[in-house]
Amino acid sequence: MNEKKKILVVDDNKDFCENVKDELEMKNYDVMVAYNGLKGIDMAKRHGVDLIFMDIRMPGMWGVDALKKIKKMAPSTPVIMVTAYGVEDIIRESLHEGAYGALNKPLDFDNEKLTSIIERAMSEKLRVLVVDDDEDFCVSINDILSDGGCSVAIAHDSVAAIQKALENDFDVMLVDMKPPTWNGLGTCRI
Repeated sequence: MNEKKKILVVDDNKDFCENVKDELEMKNYDVMVAYNGLKGIDMAKRHGVDLIFMDIRMPGMWGVDALKKIKKMAPSTPVIMVTAYGVEDIIRESLHEGAYGALNKPLDFDNEKLTSIIERAMSEKLRVLVVDDDEDFCVSINDILSDGGCSVAIAHDSVAAIQKALENDFDVMLVDMKPPTWNGLGTCRI
């Protein structure tokens, strides 16, 4: 029998926590809730979880501060930040501190993309697209990332990169920002 994956929802909005808990339990996950960052840290430490949904703005301890503490004790636990506010700078900081991603509230549980994000975050392979015209660099970075457990795709120009990005849902893209014959930043924007 397969053991259910454990998900922790950390948010000061009790209604949001209970809604997410109910929806995820219907999808056969074991779900726990914590109503503040300190309790979330404690539960993650005591119970060991497969994924955490963490509110960005909470009284007492903001989500990014709780994220930092969780990443020190359980660096491989994926944390998805959630927010109802436009806080781009805090989202960027969260991603820099190791958050798997960020989603806006309310979460759409009827959308298969959300289920895909949850499953992918809990899978062992991070999907990476490397975009660079230097083939030797691509071979080297592919070897390094593959040895680290990542699934790697390579593109040597913007057309190939855009096509691969449209066909796949990558977790990370490493893009040469100043290639000689195309625009790396423009490729990222597309």
